[in-house]
Amino acid sequence: MNTFYRIFLSVELLIAAPVFILLFFVRAPYGKFAKSGWGPAVRAPLAWFFMELPAVALPAAFFIFSGQPTNMLSIIFIIIWEVHYIQRTFIYPALMNRGSHKMPILIILFSTVFNLLNGFINGFGIFSLHDYGTPAIISLRFISGAAIFTGGFFINMRSDHILRNLRVPGESGYKIPEQGLFRYVCSPHYLGELLEWTGWAVMTWSPAGAAFMCFTAANLIPRAYSNLKWYRQTFPDYPVKRKAIIPLIL
Repeated sequence: MNTFYRIFLSVELLIAAPVFILLFFVRAPYGKFAKSGWGPAVRAPLAWFFMELPAVALPAAFFIFSGQPTNMLSIIFIIIWEVHYIQRTFIYPALMNRGSHKMPILIILFSTVFNLLNGFINGFGIFSLHDYGTPAIISLRFISGAAIFTGGFFINMRSDHILRNLRVPGESGYKIPEQGLFRYVCSPHYLGELLEWTGWAVMTWSPAGAAFMCFTAANLIPRAYSNLKWYRQTFPDYPVKRKAIIPLIL
């Protein structure tokens, strides 16, 4: 297990940089960037369910069989992790608009492989390798990391809610979001997720958490820039001062 952990951890860190560069030139074909030519596709809710499911199952299995189910900090970590991924796997797809674009099976396979890799790294790394003592619960590192994660989670949920409710039933097409952090950045839902896994890296203080944070940034920052470019090209009146993902900065 230790050998697989080291290999998978190295892979996740090594692919972050090329993924970051590639995504500035190639838009992953889902959501507003969906297009033909990427092979067979399935409905987006079903796609999200299948590709996120490994991230629910693997860390939960490592937690259960790690011998740490009574460790308070491990219990908190698995609750935090599962809150995000249960929402992403079951609730988020159920709330998607019926007219959502389909997602290519190729993208689903890539995402599923990543979630298997990342689920193993964080499940084994957090619940089998690390021995977190109870005093760590009151440490500044844990408290600040948990606060960052919680803030990111609510930004993510709030932003998704705003996007889902932009259109009235039966309406199609895209609009400019104007509520919440959309007033300052194009993709606050990506900002929220980046904050979540930054908080996770801080509170777990682990190579697994750091690797996940790096890959999240490599994946979402280029996607946010693509979103900003798309909105500016699609809507001539799009606010010129609005940033891509971090208010006033990026």
